[in-house]
Amino acid sequence: MDIPAIRAKFATNFPLGRLSRPLDIANAALWLASDEAEFITGTCIEVDGGRCV
Repeated sequence: MDIPAIRAKFATNFPLGRLSRPLDIANAALWLASDEAEFITGTCIEVDGGRCV
């Protein structure tokens, strides 16, 4: 069941104030696959809107 009021209340748990979108995850994956991330190894990158900070 997807009720907008419940989604809005849940979104308040995130410092950025919104739920993630597929593009948020895609952008992180694209960055990791790019040359800019060539020295990144063995780490977890949280794409969670600051929720785990």
